Amino acid sequence: MADNAIGKIRNWQWTAAKTWRPQAYYEQNDWRATWNGEGGGILINQASHHIDLIAWLFGMPQKVYAHLKYGSQRNITVDDDVTAVLSYANGMSGVFTTRTHDFFGTDRLEILGDKGKIIIENGDSMNMKVFEQEEQLWSKDLDISAFKAIEENAPRYQEKVFEFHDRGQNPYVNIMKNFSESITENAPLYATREDGERNVELINAIYLSDWLQREVDIPFDQSLYLEKLNKIMEKEREG
Repeated sequence: MADNAIGKIRNWQWTAAKTWRPQAYYEQNDWRATWNGEGGGILINQASHHIDLIAWLFGMPQKVYAHLKYGSQRNITVDDDVTAVLSYANGMSGVFTTRTHDFFGTDRLEILGDKGKIIIENGDSMNMKVFEQEEQLWSKDLDISAFKAIEENAPRYQEKVFEFHDRGQNPYVNIMKNFSESITENAPLYATREDGERNVELINAIYLSDWLQREVDIPFDQSLYLEKLNKIMEKEREG
């Protein structure tokens, strides 16, 4: 993407549902899956890592529209099912879905560009298909007969498959080592404070969109978000 290999990004879609959790998981500790103890559900816990990658790969969206379900399949008060549509100033759009009640699970990220497509499955393989020129250029010259025969005479593209294997490295150890080296050796951080703030802002925008049941601009009204959150927390405390 940094090298513009698949051209200008049009759309992306990420189904991140390899986050199945049984009821017993939530009952390990009182703070789990509560607004007062954890600050949210799957968005603030498991899917925060996906949201972080979304902001890193595609930047911050201009608008967010979200639909969340709270305790839909588990006895919890927070979100366990999320669908969010993100719109960007450059015309790009993205859809993110995640849930904790899908035992079979799916982890699939598709990124569509003018010149090709990237598909990442389960975080361990990537398929990239790249046209010789932008789709809007080669497709405009197709007549109807060529269109009907497209499956037999597909436009030329290059395809590459990349495999990623677990090297046995502990990511938590690497992160803590990087943090300590940033203090002792002035090493650049893998993830900065700004990265974290951006991640939280996007998560909060998704929550606020669902609470208001409308599309939310980014940046959004932080005081309105806190007002809504505090009411939800108070209601949870009252039981």
